[in-house]
Amino acid sequence: MVCPADTVVKKLTVIIPFLNEGAEVEKTVASVLSTASGSVDVILINDASTDGYAYRAVAERHGCRYVEHIRRAGVAASRDEGVRLAQTPCVLLLDAHMELYDRGWDDNITALLCSNTNALLCAQTQALLPDRTAKGVSSCEGARVDYAAGIKARWQPAGSAVRQQGNLCEVECVLGAAYAMRKDYYELLHGLRGLRSYGADEEFLSLKVRWAGGRCLLVKGWVAGHIYRAGAPAPYASSSVDSCYNRLLIAELLYAGAAQRQLLLWIEQRYREAYPEAYGRIMASYGWVMRERAYLWNIFNFKNKLEQ
Repeated sequence: MVCPADTVVKKLTVIIPFLNEGAEVEKTVASVLSTASGSVDVILINDASTDGYAYRAVAERHGCRYVEHIRRAGVAASRDEGVRLAQTPCVLLLDAHMELYDRGWDDNITALLCSNTNALLCAQTQALLPDRTAKGVSSCEGARVDYAAGIKARWQPAGSAVRQQGNLCEVECVLGAAYAMRKDYYELLHGLRGLRSYGADEEFLSLKVRWAGGRCLLVKGWVAGHIYRAGAPAPYASSSVDSCYNRLLIAELLYAGAAQRQLLLWIEQRYREAYPEAYGRIMASYGWVMRERAYLWNIFNFKNKLEQ
């Protein structure tokens, strides 16, 4: 892999998919551009919003590339689309209700990805109130995967990283909605291909990176503010069937033997009502699932725990 040359004007593309986010989109874009060194491209992906907000005008005001869907594709497919459209060596996936703070963060991230080409980088998270002021002080650094809860990312307390070297902490799973990778590495792993609607993005991408011999790295000091909507309505509806389907897909693609059977049981217990329909959808697309599994297993490092 070739590191971006000094002559490249834009080294990183920020991909922001959204649905009915209103003014939050422009606030997020303004935060990105006001703190970056100027070497970033921004792609806004409107996933079939129905609120009538003038999102195209936001893109034009800030010089962003703009994609508008007629039908909802889902956040995973939208992120994959953004990576395909990116014309830079590195990409950053963001939600549309976020804040970045450190000036020149983009140069730092691209430099880190030049030295860590098979890494998935994650920012430290700062929970924000709806007015974008900080909600307490973050005590979380990355996440772990709770398999018994149906493949669910859980926050880890600060200091729980597997290994730390300088400002990089190795974590089991990224979380917090600010993730950076090399474009070519993301595409090698097929990104989030196959996920539907919303759910399990972090778990799927983190596991792929680790199974392929890469690392999930939290960058200490790189902070991303995020309006978390726990307990508050989101501007879109998510499907429990799709959430269950996504976790079944992870089990089918990434696991085998007793580990896979145990995962399927845990997923069924977690999504009792949605499981039959979700499993039926997996079976309906089983030919594709098996082809995708064969591709991924060909590139994974099988000195992992797939068969345990």
